[in-house]
Amino acid sequence: MTRNAIFNVMKRRQMQYKYLKATGSRIEEEAKGGFSDAVSTDELLEMIDLAVRNMPEQRRKVFYMSRHENMSYDEIAKTLNISPRTVQYHISNALAELRKVLSSLMFFV
Repeated sequence: MTRNAIFNVMKRRQMQYKYLKATGSRIEEEAKGGFSDAVSTDELLEMIDLAVRNMPEQRRKVFYMSRHENMSYDEIAKTLNISPRTVQYHISNALAELRKVLSSLMFFV
């Protein structure tokens, strides 16, 4: 579902780019804000956030605690009352999902 949402966003952006190119508005866009063919940092962060939001609740919690709150696996395990091995499982699966999303994006770059 996440991958399809990302594909839809990228298809929409490709259509916008083709329209701008066809109408000659590309020069105006470059002057306004540096329009680029590549995926911008904001777009990339938006895609990653979308992928994280679509993760199962437990995996999302574990990933958030690890990456945003800088908690260790042991601290997360104690907080959520699960084993450190389960925390490791959730983190590795979350990172695998994000790698899939990012590799899908490379198709559009």
